Amino acid sequence: MSDGPSQLVVDPRDERLIHRLEAFSDIVIGFSLALLAINLAVPKTIAELPAHYPEVATFLVCFGLVALLWWFHNRTFALFYVANAASIVLNFVMLVGVVLLVYGAQMVSNQGRSLPFDPHGYLLAMGLWMSLYAIVLMLLGGMTAIGLRARWSELADPVRAWGAKQSINGLVGGLTALAIGLLIPRVPYVYAGFVSVLAFVTLIVERIAVPRILAKGTR
Repeated sequence: MSDGPSQLVVDPRDERLIHRLEAFSDIVIGFSLALLAINLAVPKTIAELPAHYPEVATFLVCFGLVALLWWFHNRTFALFYVANAASIVLNFVMLVGVVLLVYGAQMVSNQGRSLPFDPHGYLLAMGLWMSLYAIVLMLLGGMTAIGLRARWSELADPVRAWGAKQSINGLVGGLTALAIGLLIPRVPYVYAGFVSVLAFVTLIVERIAVPRILAKGTR
């Protein structure tokens, strides 16, 4: 007895499937953030709180990064996402990347409070964390690009322009972050703070510069 074509063929614009994938993604991202918070060590006294500064700072930065990724993921699903094989695979791999990003943040936190402090181990953890963030950015940019191409004819010009910016920003920003992640473990520890600030500034400049370059190119 045949299951019927409706059960064998996936419609890339199947709204129910897209909503299910989005709901699953929200659960994974939300659980990752909850896990990040649960693993925060609670000081026995208020006087011990300053000793947990690196751990709290890592938590806040990682929470902000994951929240930002969730926002762009939400916009991608709302405007561009199509449930074809490539996008489904990219979405699941991206979610694995988000979970590993939280895992990487915990590694950075553990390395930061380990005694005796290991500078090389800390830089390796930082490099891994940045590389994971880069991979997630590129996967999200690729997923947006696939949906943008598939839905191009049905989108308004401002939405097309926003999607193009996000796609290119994800890919270019991801490559930039990956280069930084590979560089950080190779610099002396005394320069690590400078490289981290430079990395942050570079990513901000990239997010601002790419849309302006694209805007000039379309005039």
